[in-house]
Amino acid sequence: MMEALKDFDYTNSKLEFIKRLLIEEHFPPHAFQKTSRKLYLVDARAWFAWLVRERFGNSISLSQIGDFLGGYDHSNILHLQKKKSDEIECYRAAKRVAEKLIERSKMYVNVERSLKEKKKHFNEEVSMW
Repeated sequence: MMEALKDFDYTNSKLEFIKRLLIEEHFPPHAFQKTSRKLYLVDARAWFAWLVRERFGNSISLSQIGDFLGGYDHSNILHLQKKKSDEIECYRAAKRVAEKLIERSKMYVNVERSLKEKKKHFNEEVSMW
């Protein structure tokens, strides 16, 4: 476990967290691996891109999000985010889903804090050797 914390990648952990959250909310798991243009898969990727930017702001670049989703260009991710933002503004149902996703994603802060504390503790132990 301590070895795993040594090289822990916080950016990918954030992206994985959002992916798992959306899968728990019944989004298709394969939407985050394939580049299919089927509407329901594109919509799932749009929710993902929007939620990552909404939760973590600019700490994760558009290119990093695109790479995580299978090699999309930053402009594709920007388009997905804008599309989803416009949809949330226009439709009550989308706004309710967005509010629910944001509320559920707030638990990540506690998980991240716990991981950072474990990594700090690990680094202190290593420095004592």
